Parts: sequence; C-alpha cells; structure tokens
Amino acid sequence: MPPTIQLRDVVDADMPIFFAQQKEPAGVQMAAFTAKDPNDRAAFDSQWASIRADRGITLQTILYEEAVAGTILCHSWFGAPEISYWLGEAFWGKGIATAALQQFLKQVTIRPLLALVKLVTYRFAPSGLTVNFCAPSRLVASVSVSS
Repeated sequence: MPPTIQLRDVVDADMPIFFAQQKEPAGVQMAAFTAKDPNDRAAFDSQWASIRADRGITLQTILYEEAVAGTILCHSWFGAPEISYWLGEAFWGKGIATAALQQFLKQVTIRPLLALVKLVTYRFAPSGLTVNFCAPSRLVASVSVSS
C-alpha cells in the first residue's frame, strides 16, 4: 500500500528542516547537485529566497504522517522543465518519493519533463555482490516524462 503523503506550499517553518536535510552525508552523496558548502546557512537562505521568489518554479513541501519529509519542485534552470526533489534520510525507502511524484505530476501538467538521475554503485554484503551503475560522483542519466 502506498504511503499517505500530502503536498503543500513551502512555509518559513520548513527552512530549518530543509537545511538539516541538505547536510545529511548520504543525501549529499546521492543528490544530482548539492550546495557548495552544505553547512553554509547564509548561502542556503539566499538560494531558498531566490527559489521561493521565482514565479516560474512550482514548489511544494512533502509531508509524511504530518512531518516534513522533503521538497519537490519543477524548474527550468537549464532550459527544459525539470523535476527535482530532496527527502530527508529518515524518509527513504518508504515509497514517499514515488507517491509525491505521482501527486506532483497531477499539478504540473507540462510535458515533457526531465529528471536528472545520479546512479551509484551498490555493494551487497555478505554476498559480496557489486552492481556498478556508474562513478558515484557523476551525473549520468536524464529521464523524460511524457504523457
């Protein structure tokens, strides 16, 4: 059964949570792009002020069981419309990103949409099985969503 999530507008009270989430080492490693210094609160505040002021961006907070799980947005920073999201590590593996994306795609009807995907290397212990998708620090794929 998919998780019950809600999307709502971003509010000021979300900012400390987003800031803490962007500093999580596993999230930084997995993200397609990150802040130059995830601990720089002034840079974070400046970036988010720009994002929130940009009327060309559709931006939502992802709530899971009433807790702020992360954010999802659609932007055209690199030309074509693109979706980005960030979830706090505590919310990984619960289907929250999938459920949020399904809801978000009902709001954002422009197509095609792009999503940048950073693929990583996974090692499964104790079997020793290694699946190499790519170098962990490279952006390697672009996914297009069409209707």
